[in-house]
Amino acid sequence: MDKYVCEECIDDYAIADFISKEAVSSHCDYCNRTAQNESIAASLRDVARFVREGLYAEWSSTDDELIPWDSEDGKYMVPTCDTEDLLERYLEIEEDLKGDLMNYLPDHQWCQANPLRLSKDEQWDSEWEEFSEQLKHETRYVFYRAEQEERDPYDELRTPYEILETIEEFVREYELVHTLGEGTVVVRARPHEESNRYSQVEDLGPPPKDAAIYSNRMSPAGIPMFYGSDREATALTEIEGKEFATVADFRTLRPFKILDLNRIPSLPSVFDQQHYHQRPAIRFLNHFLSDVAKHVEKDGREHIEYVPTQVVTEYFRRVFRDSYGELLRGIIYPSSRHEGGKSYVLFFVSENFTQDDRNEESSDEKWLSMLTTSVRRIDLRGRKPPPPVGKIF
Repeated sequence: MDKYVCEECIDDYAIADFISKEAVSSHCDYCNRTAQNESIAASLRDVARFVREGLYAEWSSTDDELIPWDSEDGKYMVPTCDTEDLLERYLEIEEDLKGDLMNYLPDHQWCQANPLRLSKDEQWDSEWEEFSEQLKHETRYVFYRAEQEERDPYDELRTPYEILETIEEFVREYELVHTLGEGTVVVRARPHEESNRYSQVEDLGPPPKDAAIYSNRMSPAGIPMFYGSDREATALTEIEGKEFATVADFRTLRPFKILDLNRIPSLPSVFDQQHYHQRPAIRFLNHFLSDVAKHVEKDGREHIEYVPTQVVTEYFRRVFRDSYGELLRGIIYPSSRHEGGKSYVLFFVSENFTQDDRNEESSDEKWLSMLTTSVRRIDLRGRKPPPPVGKIF
């Protein structure tokens, strides 16, 4: 006899939506929820059919693929799993529901569809890794115009410039560029020794060019940029190595365009038939984002580890234009040290800043103003440095 399941028993939004649309029973056989004069549960047989279609979008039976067999070890030479493993990969459901669902699903070994080829997102991930390695260890400054060596036509890895163009395509497709409004507050923290005292924008804004001697996440040595955060807690977790910090709030004086990597969409469910085609691109963007926002130890190698994100930043600062032909003025990305925090890098130098208690004439050169009364001195002694966030999506 067929059973009925309600959407509250399923933790996947696409399956829950299907149940809501296909509900024919007022009672759920798994949570025993009953509704009056309303259908809340769908046939488990129909739900299983929907789940099966989703699984076959990414997976296949080992019987249907030409997979090499290792006769010595007695196993396939690609990763495989059974139906229970596959369900647990995508769903967190009660054991009795999982068992009943498995009765309607194929009882065979599964492997990734087209297992001998890289999936699209795996290809892009591989290209990003190759891009990073090239920039760190092979070529850094001349890849834009360099003639590419002839290569194997089956080699899908592309040039660094093509990788940048691919990222640009995704930025446009998912509308990651937006306007940062006038009056937005960006918080800046400067670490220092106990004896130092700072209260002026010249000390708390971006360094002058001759003082930008350290490589940072988005900017190489010699190119000053303004790094900030969405709040004090985030700003303080991003600094290290000193006993004190001075924190100040900066207010934007007019709107400008930024690339907001926090707006990368969540990965669609494998069962979401309408948006399934977006999974490879969004998976790649999240892989890229994880690399952009990862915590890098200050061990002397950070100037190398930061190179790929510095090149991406330079591309979006100097080459990219939005649909109105406007330049971007910064990037927002998830903090690597503060869960839920946002980090800013703004493409402004010291001449683009002012202080709100100064009688300066308005100028097109000024983009942010430091709020004098916001300046506060923080004692960092006794504060434990936070662990890296880890996965940020």
